[in-house]
Amino acid sequence: MRSTLKLRAIAAAPLFFSGLHVTSAQPVSTVSVSSLSANDTTQARGSQYEPNDNEREFVNLINAERKSRGLTLLQIDPLLTRIARAHSREMAEKNYFDHYSPTPGLATPMARYIATIKTAGMMAPVFAIVGENIYYCSVLNAKYNVEHAHRALMNSPHHRANILEPRYEKVGIGTYQDAVGEFWVSEEFLCNTKDYAPKPLAGKPGDGSSTVAAEPSE
Repeated sequence: MRSTLKLRAIAAAPLFFSGLHVTSAQPVSTVSVSSLSANDTTQARGSQYEPNDNEREFVNLINAERKSRGLTLLQIDPLLTRIARAHSREMAEKNYFDHYSPTPGLATPMARYIATIKTAGMMAPVFAIVGENIYYCSVLNAKYNVEHAHRALMNSPHHRANILEPRYEKVGIGTYQDAVGEFWVSEEFLCNTKDYAPKPLAGKPGDGSSTVAAEPSE
C-alpha cells in the first residue's frame, strides 16, 4: 500500500513524496556511448508520440531557460518521447522511483535508448550522450503543476545541469498520471553529433549525483 507524505523539497515549495522517494532531488544519469552505426533517431516519428499538452509545456519551459542563456533550443524527438513515457509508466506501475529500471535490458537511460532504437528497427548514431531527469508528485493541480515541477528541477543543481547542458540537441518528455492522480515525469536528453567529444558532463563522477561516462554499448 502506498503512503504519501507532505515534505519539503530542496530549494522548492512543499512537494509530495511517495514513501522515501524524493520528488525533485533525484540524481541525474548521463552516459555516453560510441562504436555504433550511424543514423538519426528522428525517423521514429508517429502521431502516438506527439507531445501532449503537459509534455509540450515542459519542453517550452526548458527551451525558455536555454534561450535566455543563449543556448541551442532542443528539438522534440519522438523516440525520446517514447522512451520517457515508457519509463514514467513503468515507475508508476512497478511502484519505484529511480533512473535504474528493474526490467532486464532496460536498466539505465542509455540501455533504454539503445533497446528502443533496436525495437524500432533503427540504426544507432555513432556517438551519443543521453541524460535523464525524473520527477514525481502525488497530485497534479493548479498549484502543483508543470511549471512547479520545472521550477523544482531547476532548483536542483544536477537537474539544472541536464536542462542547460550546451551539447544536448534533442529532448523527449514522457508524463504518466495514474488512476489516483499521481504524476510521473521523465525528461530524456540527447546529443548524437559525433563532432562532440565523448567526455563527462559537469559533475563529480562516482558520487551518485551527476555523471556516468563512457558506458559501452550492448
